[in-house]
Amino acid sequence: MALSARFSKNPSFSNIDARVRGKRYEEDCKRLLDWNDISLTTIQACVLLGAIAITDGKAASENIHYAVACRMAQLLDLPRREAGSMVEREVNIRGSSLLPSIHVA
Repeated sequence: MALSARFSKNPSFSNIDARVRGKRYEEDCKRLLDWNDISLTTIQACVLLGAIAITDGKAASENIHYAVACRMAQLLDLPRREAGSMVEREVNIRGSSLLPSIHVA
């Protein structure tokens, strides 16, 4: 929601600058993020917060979020993680494929 709100045509956003429409969702995400929960959900949240940060020109914050996402993915060893279904296995594999695409400077 935080990333897509800026593109919304919903009337509830009509009087809000597109650049700030997602701020409330971003703040909620930051508040709910549990850095101690090493999980795919936390990895996804970190990647999304990193993307939000870079759209706001906050490169250092982006870097931190992506670094945490990469490290958590390594800790979980996603490609070899036991999965309860083929869908879960595919999610794990795709989650681990984020590692090479996230450049931590």
